[in-house]
Amino acid sequence: MIFLCHVATPAIREGFLPAAQSLGREVILLTDRPEDYQTYPQRVLACDVFNPMAVLDCITQHNLPVEAVFSNSDHLQTQTAWIGQFFGVPHKSVRACYLAKNKSLMRQELARLGLESIWFRHFHSLEELKAAEQIPFPCVAKPIKGVASIDVKYLEDSRQLLEFAGTFYSKQRQPLLLEEYLPGAIYSVETLSGHLLGGFTCTLTELPYFIETGARWGVPAAGAAYVMRALEAVGATFGACHTELVMTTAGPRIIEINYRSIGDQSDFMLDNLSGGSYFQNVLRTALGETIQPPVIDAELHSVAHYLFAERAGQLSQAPDGFVTEREGCAVHYVPTKKARDVVDLTHSNKDYLGMLHVTGPGRQRVEELLERELQSLRAGFQWA
Repeated sequence: MIFLCHVATPAIREGFLPAAQSLGREVILLTDRPEDYQTYPQRVLACDVFNPMAVLDCITQHNLPVEAVFSNSDHLQTQTAWIGQFFGVPHKSVRACYLAKNKSLMRQELARLGLESIWFRHFHSLEELKAAEQIPFPCVAKPIKGVASIDVKYLEDSRQLLEFAGTFYSKQRQPLLLEEYLPGAIYSVETLSGHLLGGFTCTLTELPYFIETGARWGVPAAGAAYVMRALEAVGATFGACHTELVMTTAGPRIIEINYRSIGDQSDFMLDNLSGGSYFQNVLRTALGETIQPPVIDAELHSVAHYLFAERAGQLSQAPDGFVTEREGCAVHYVPTKKARDVVDLTHSNKDYLGMLHVTGPGRQRVEELLERELQSLRAGFQWA
């Protein structure tokens, strides 16, 4: 199998690579950051993975076997689909991948299909934005191809918009998308090749930012059914897909479709809930196998909490990561910052200090165990 990789992540290192090994598959990593993969036992080749022609050149010049092409990177789904299509191996729809990556195009597609009709518009420059008329407030501003809630903000008026846009265009080289603000509870829906796995109830920081602070297993049936119809309509029915939605007073509305596996350790929660089969099943779909999604025990509960920095500065002490079992529950803590790290607030997921998730039988048991673990972790952070 060929993996296209950008940033080295726990999902690849601890999820997908062990899953490939358990399936008896050799993996070759192609990456634009080979220095991040020096300790990996797999063969690693330097390649401009953002350029599908460069990927094609790398594969053919090294005479690599192409059984399947896979990526878990939000940035590389379109390239991966294009390479898979070229070699005639199972792949996602190139069109659906690019629609999912370009948030403005996905809004256009959902409107064309008659699924949603919320207001949105993208702007290529501050000058174009200043000339715009009738922008409805409040609205949400975000990069047209953004990730991890970076440069996403709730705006109440034109003054806030122009101030935010001035900063945005000084550092971003992509259009700014404005969308109608949709109040309501936030959820995610997790699917795999047209099968509904379930979803999470998300908690966020207070406005004006949208940093996810936690996730709990469970999603309204109406929201999940709506997402399934939308994914079928846009052609996002191969492999893993992570869709965010909001339950408004007018019904469910899609925030964005991320045509890859869920991140921020929620993929490991899915793996625990599914009896350790999630990562394997994602790879099986990439290999063209027909899967039977696991039936998740209704007694199981899973919850994640993301510890995030509320101030900038340098950490003098931070807890180490661990994976353990306590009271019949799987407990996993992944640090994203360590001692001596300097924290610059971005008001995004990049501000996470660490991610804790607990999965086990019984909601009350899991929630109480989470709180005890959080108390211990919080005490472990010290600032210089």
